[in-house]
Amino acid sequence: MRRSLTEATRRRTMRNMGVGIFGPLDIEGVSLSPRERTLLSALLLRAGRPVTTDELAEALWGDEPPATWTKQLQASIGRVRTAIGRNAVVTTPGGYAVRIDPETVDAERFERFAASAREHLRDDPARAVDAAERALALWRGIPYADLSAWAPAIVESQRLEELRRDTEEVRLDARLQLGEHASCVGDAERLVREAPLSERRWVLLATALYRSGRQADALAAIRSARERLADELGADPGAELADLEIAVLRHDDSLDLGDAPSASSIVCPYRGLQPFGVDDEDEFFGRDADIRSALARLTRSTFLAISGASGSGKSSLVRAGVVPALRRRGDHVTLLSPERDLDVGIRDAAEGAGRANVVVVDQFEEVFHAGEADVDAAAHAIADAAATGTTVIVVVRSDFLDECAAHPVLAPLVAEGVHLVGPMSPEALRDAIEQPARRAALRLEPGLVELILRDVGGEAGALPHMSHALVETWLRREGATMTVAGYEASGGISGAIAQSADRLYQSMDPGQRVICRWIMLRLVTLASDGSPVRRRVPSKPLRSDAAREQVLTMLSRARLVRAEAAAVEVAHESLATAWPRLQSWLEEDGESARLLTAVAVAAEAWNAAGRPDDDLYRGARLQAALEWRDASPRGLTDVESAFLDAASTRASAEQTLLSERARRDRRQNRRLRTLLAVAGGLIMLLAGAGSVAVLSSREATAQRDSAAIEALVGTALALRTSERDVSALLAAEAYRRWPDEPRTRSGLMGVLQGAGGFMGNAVVASSGTAYGRLIPGTEDALVVTTERGAAIRDTVTGDVRRELELGFDPGPIGPRPLVAISRDGRIGAVLWPAETQFSGVTWYGTSPQSDLVVFDLERGARIVGPTRIQAGTGALAVDGTGATVAIADARDGAVTLVSPIDGRTRPVAGETTTRLERDTYAAALAFDGRDRLLVGRIDDRVDVVDAESATVLTSMAVPAGSAHVAMATGESGVVVASGDRSLIAFDADGGRLRWTTGIVQPYLAPCNWLAISEVLQRVYCGNLFGRIAVYDLTDGAPLPDEELGPLYGAVGTIDVRADGSGLTTISASNPVVSRWQLDGSGPGRRLVAPEEMVVGPYAFEGSLVLIAPQAAASEDGDLRDVSVLDTETGEVVYRFDRPVSNPGWAQDRRLYARHSDGSLFRIIDLATGEQVGDDLWNIIRFWPSPDGARLHAARTDGRLQEFDPATGRPEGGSWRVEGFPLWLSVSPDGERLAVTHWITGPSFGREDATLSARRDTRLAIVALDDHRVMSDHPFDASAHVLLADGDLIAMEDNRMGRFETDPFSRTGTVPGAAGGLMEPTLSRDPNTMLVLAADGSALLYDASRGERIGDPVRTDSRTLAPSVLRPDGLEMAVSMPEGVVVWDIDPEHQFEQVCRIAGRDLTDTEWRTYLGDLDDRHSTCGFG
Repeated sequence: MRRSLTEATRRRTMRNMGVGIFGPLDIEGVSLSPRERTLLSALLLRAGRPVTTDELAEALWGDEPPATWTKQLQASIGRVRTAIGRNAVVTTPGGYAVRIDPETVDAERFERFAASAREHLRDDPARAVDAAERALALWRGIPYADLSAWAPAIVESQRLEELRRDTEEVRLDARLQLGEHASCVGDAERLVREAPLSERRWVLLATALYRSGRQADALAAIRSARERLADELGADPGAELADLEIAVLRHDDSLDLGDAPSASSIVCPYRGLQPFGVDDEDEFFGRDADIRSALARLTRSTFLAISGASGSGKSSLVRAGVVPALRRRGDHVTLLSPERDLDVGIRDAAEGAGRANVVVVDQFEEVFHAGEADVDAAAHAIADAAATGTTVIVVVRSDFLDECAAHPVLAPLVAEGVHLVGPMSPEALRDAIEQPARRAALRLEPGLVELILRDVGGEAGALPHMSHALVETWLRREGATMTVAGYEASGGISGAIAQSADRLYQSMDPGQRVICRWIMLRLVTLASDGSPVRRRVPSKPLRSDAAREQVLTMLSRARLVRAEAAAVEVAHESLATAWPRLQSWLEEDGESARLLTAVAVAAEAWNAAGRPDDDLYRGARLQAALEWRDASPRGLTDVESAFLDAASTRASAEQTLLSERARRDRRQNRRLRTLLAVAGGLIMLLAGAGSVAVLSSREATAQRDSAAIEALVGTALALRTSERDVSALLAAEAYRRWPDEPRTRSGLMGVLQGAGGFMGNAVVASSGTAYGRLIPGTEDALVVTTERGAAIRDTVTGDVRRELELGFDPGPIGPRPLVAISRDGRIGAVLWPAETQFSGVTWYGTSPQSDLVVFDLERGARIVGPTRIQAGTGALAVDGTGATVAIADARDGAVTLVSPIDGRTRPVAGETTTRLERDTYAAALAFDGRDRLLVGRIDDRVDVVDAESATVLTSMAVPAGSAHVAMATGESGVVVASGDRSLIAFDADGGRLRWTTGIVQPYLAPCNWLAISEVLQRVYCGNLFGRIAVYDLTDGAPLPDEELGPLYGAVGTIDVRADGSGLTTISASNPVVSRWQLDGSGPGRRLVAPEEMVVGPYAFEGSLVLIAPQAAASEDGDLRDVSVLDTETGEVVYRFDRPVSNPGWAQDRRLYARHSDGSLFRIIDLATGEQVGDDLWNIIRFWPSPDGARLHAARTDGRLQEFDPATGRPEGGSWRVEGFPLWLSVSPDGERLAVTHWITGPSFGREDATLSARRDTRLAIVALDDHRVMSDHPFDASAHVLLADGDLIAMEDNRMGRFETDPFSRTGTVPGAAGGLMEPTLSRDPNTMLVLAADGSALLYDASRGERIGDPVRTDSRTLAPSVLRPDGLEMAVSMPEGVVVWDIDPEHQFEQVCRIAGRDLTDTEWRTYLGDLDDRHSTCGFG
């Protein structure tokens, strides 16, 4: 295990690590000590140039280095190399140098962006703003903070600081050029405060003020600058400031901006792989000649085949060019795609009630893969429609045009009218590139268009590649400029699609990659000539599984597939040729893919027709399909599996019927003889019937219980991702009934593993709905229920901490009530609808009046209300100190401000409202850190309101439909808002939009509630369907892997604890409070040592475990800073004072470890910290006895020796088995020892040493009292454990064998895991076994029955000991990326945790559904 860690470390290089020198040194994925950070910072400062050892000593120790500084420096260099890769730090004459890609260092990127900002300040201010913001976003703190006393670092830090100040000025200057003068005033004032002697900053401030119409303020700013310069420097202003003062006084035209550049669209103007639609005519360029030619042909014929190579743009030509032109002239056009019963669709369109003048059939080539009958039916329908005067347009790939011409019905039509779509001319391509950019106010860097035209090179099928490359270039744009560098970084025409697809594929976990391959092979198949053909697949079977749904969403967001309500298809079949990975999948599994396509089509037809037996496979076709299915897992959909199962069942039934007929005749001749035999045997049976009946009854009961356990646990695990509370209750009920059954323990563990960070539900009422918010800084919430009124409640248990008098009976509600709490947690407000109008645009009704109640939460007293407010429950917010309550009317967002001191209400002067005219919300409210009220409107703005004066300070422009549903603010000033179209982030000061993310869904308010965690840099977004989506706060990227859910009903208010460790939500549809841990903890597990790893086992007493900092191993395998952690208290109770390896425990809390000074073992008494006995030499490894009272040692000479850990001395003489011992395990009773040993040691000079060693491996069973070898057998396994019944479980690569040891024989196999198994640990009882797998997972087993408990536990596989088991078998410590996590695996505790997840008992309906056959309903978890 140590060897594999070292090899992985050697492969690590700094080329793929992000290096941050702003603030304390930060290297992605690497943890360094302060000294090593200082050392590496000094090397990085010189950017690849050598640093002498004297200079490094000065950086590390100043003027007084220790006497042994050279050795300490060498050791530190070694640890740095271990952490970042051996080749990253090279030795030079007299010193060291670091090898690093400059692009990985934030300071290098900062300087590049800063230079780009200044370069483009005059010619492209939007690009300058973008580059400056990219640069400033990298600034995390003082550069080279770890070298604060080293002169070279001080000089470099000052230089970078000056560059930062200059970049801030460049950004402000560029924004002024873009016409953002009003929003620049606040930033300019901040810059002046930071550097009041900078004339340039005064110039920028005065310019911003003047252009904002504030001439007097501009002159006052110039006067302030003059006075400041005179007072502190005794100098007059420079020419620039003096000239500006004169220009302001004269209202000089030179100060006017003129026409500011128009803002570029935030929506990409290019389609990528997606075809243009019928509504995209205004965005479709370059095909005018083809449109005119097609329309001209249609004036002479009622049939037209539009054909071209894959990727030539024929579908877009028809949809965005021909169809809109036909509709403008008055034609009724129907578009069809080749689905089942295409002929019916054509006839309905041509002859039905809404008869179409024109029928368009797109992607007609897919019909040829549906079967000859479908082709004939479609061909006759097309011919009949054309003959009756309906114009038919068929869009078909050119490689299928011959098949159309060869069809007897289609041939005359094809001969009459074909329009071939060829490559676009260079002028047309230029239009297709430049015109969309012009419409979106984008600038194309000189040379970009010519480069793209050169790469396209006149290829007919290159259009989707070009469009996708343009999308990727747009994503890499700088401001409003699409650059050559961005195009080249995208991979260009040849590589953009492959790069995007592979980037998405690499971001998936292994399970998602399997699903991705599965989906893509369903959506693309190969024609007989090997060319790819896309298929439209019904979406319901693909979306029936949550994992598939998640992968489909990822593919759709990457624009690789088009997922519609009814069907899914690849965005373009050219994906198969542009993405080598997909091409290789199709080629590797071509025959399987064709069989899959055939089965999928047949199953879809069978299901759509009502599943008739006549549509099932039979004979050879069925046999081939079953052999293909059984050969390996195929991941069939439910419909496909049902189809093949039904066909197989029917075939078996028919075969059984034939066999039965043959047997019937043969039985006739034997009937008399059989009756006589039965009569004689009946007498004998009667005598033994009594005992047989008893045994049969017991066996039937056991079988019935086993089946019930299997069904109950299986259902519980299956419901983990859809109905978490029911899943938890079924697992709890199974354990309550059968607590000694391993499968029920597995159910408990599986539910806890599937819960992630979900900590459970607290039910606060037996019926109705709850509304509330978490009280900041506490675990309590202000909750109002329709059944029980208002109270402060414990969010963990739901118990009432303090009753509150609401002043009215809440009762049933219409529109949603609202609850808000001040940031200091003192004041809480409740807004309840007093009247409901159910007519109107919203499904939930409108409340024209509301009742407001305000509480002092510290005293539990009502201080306002109930007060009738003439506004509906649109939105509610309380400022930071509780001085102001803000209400937005549900009808138009009009704001009312209420004072909790005297109940006085005020409107906001000067606000402009928008009447609600669609099914959504009118406004969102939030107070920022300066207690300004932010009002997100339904149109395209956010108003900033001064609550004290009740006036609008300013309005910020935001994307339409992006800020009127919910809003949340962070302490840094960032604001996140949601609408029904977009999720946005912006700065309240200055109104700068940080990012926009589309969230359009086919339902109301996809982001109904919001919360921010600046600690985790996450945005949490709740919807009405029990899911909380997660987004990256830095750039708005969705993070589907971090999604929280499902919750019990709709998501209501969301609150994140200030330290980012947890999230609380109150259901919007049930009286339930739900909690999540966000720090890696969860139900039944807790993070006890952040950024540490497990390096050794538990002590035999208590909860002490050995840990060390992550990446603490040195090159020779020694561990630094190893300590003993008490997992119960979280305290470190002992630290080793030097590096050690192979640490472990003996009885009475005695520690042993190999020490780095001399490679000798020492035993330490933890109670005193003193060494026990002498140093122990020539020891390779210790194995403790099950009770820790003895240590069994393997010595370097191959002999075995027992030691007494109480004295540190050997007991008895040494002894040996033949060869060399590899692994020992001791029986629970301490009487026998199993030893794996080599007869002949491995030949390390030979390549086949491992195989040779395995062939010579044997297992000896030894009596411990006299070391007599009881048996010795060839044994191809590594580690093992001895069980109480004398059996042995051994690790055999990816499985485990079970053996009797007396006599020695194999009795069974225990399932394992792919990649190999190692390091088994047995609990003291000995019922529980922990096994580590090579893939980094930990497996728990019931040792006596060989059954696994729960799912594999994922660990941080980079660590030395990913997981260890406490000797009592009730706790497990696991190394995770975030640190050491402790699992409580006591089944009684897990039962309690599972019940806490549910927060309730099963309802009558749920009991009848899942447990009706067992007995009458009772309480599972004691909730009543």
